[in-house]
Amino acid sequence: MNMQNTEYKSKINIGEKHSLTNTISAKLDKSGTAFVDFDGGDLSNAKVGIKDLNVLDDLVASVEWTNSKKAGKLKLVSTRIDNVTITAEPNLPLPADLSTVKVEVQAKQSLDICDAKVTVNPLARTATLELVKALDHQLCKEAKLEVNATSQNGTLTLTTPTKRQMDIDHSLELKLVASKSGLDSAQCVYKAGVTDELSAKLTLKDNKTGSLSADYKLGPNMKAVAEVPITSLNAQGLGKPTFTIDTTYEF
Repeated sequence: MNMQNTEYKSKINIGEKHSLTNTISAKLDKSGTAFVDFDGGDLSNAKVGIKDLNVLDDLVASVEWTNSKKAGKLKLVSTRIDNVTITAEPNLPLPADLSTVKVEVQAKQSLDICDAKVTVNPLARTATLELVKALDHQLCKEAKLEVNATSQNGTLTLTTPTKRQMDIDHSLELKLVASKSGLDSAQCVYKAGVTDELSAKLTLKDNKTGSLSADYKLGPNMKAVAEVPITSLNAQGLGKPTFTIDTTYEF
């Protein structure tokens, strides 16, 4: 089994709690990617596995295992039926009661008025319907409606086109969640592309909380992210910041 295109990724989190996570992956010669995840320099709790392995022409498998926990996960994805994806995700070792295994059936269809997607979990008896409509309007470029039959609520997401003003790319996303009792929650996300390297995002919720974050590309293989939680809309409403540095190297 030959391996090629080896990649190393690290993520450093600096905040109230510090952490370092590492991933080493390598593409296999025919299909799939072998990987190992570990925290810091400690390999005793490492997670190893293979993802996206083509078992058959229409069946893809992923498996992961953590030896210290003697536990893992298996994921099987079948696309044998056109426009239908069937996914099964059992834990390892396999449970005695297979009815607890997560099984999901997803069907997609492009209609004249919109794109539709139905997702059903037959064992958990849940179902969702998603409708997406691309719009050619100066105030809205896409509308998405997701209806959850189990929780009996709906989520409407409206996205504006990206507008460039004062050398900054601006866009807004509004998300509304409603049920029989009325409006349950609302969220607005503002994104600003300052340069190719620097972008910012402001998230505000109807309960007067949210977050403010900034992404900065330090180079082709490194990105820094700073995020500050917003606990209330006043001078004391900013929480402690968290800094993340993502690094990727291919060799």
